[in-house]
Amino acid sequence: MEKGRNIMATWAEINVQHLIQDRCSNIFSKALQILDGLTSFYIETIGIPVWPSVPTAHITLFLLKLYLSNMLFDISKLVTFFELPSENILLIGTKTLLNMNSDNKATDTLDKLLLSDIHMNDELQNTFIRREILINFDQILCFTAVFTWQYYLKNSNTPPLQTT
Repeated sequence: MEKGRNIMATWAEINVQHLIQDRCSNIFSKALQILDGLTSFYIETIGIPVWPSVPTAHITLFLLKLYLSNMLFDISKLVTFFELPSENILLIGTKTLLNMNSDNKATDTLDKLLLSDIHMNDELQNTFIRREILINFDQILCFTAVFTWQYYLKNSNTPPLQTT
């Protein structure tokens, strides 16, 4: 009985982790469309900042990496909401955005995008990142996911899930 219970507990824990990752992937499949739309809009409106390590095709991914780096925005509520470390959220977002399954390929792509390329004293970069795209993305993501979930929990008298 004890051995069977341990097997079932391990199986349940693995499945809960898969469900958490699937939830993050499902939400990010929509959120990344919003980030990509914001990026495209502001590229057309104010231009493209120059970041040597960032090909034009990966600007949205670069902005996601910056956002989840916690350098400019406090993402602690988002991390709590997803129940995943920011590195895992970034990996899931990368795989979703680039439509790939390989963790290694996603990590290799991310490693090539250098946050050290950012110079916030450059007016275009500062406007592009802080004042337009990422501030809007943060607000949309927090209001549509995190705050909505918190409101639901508060008003439904449903206790938050406890993971061990």
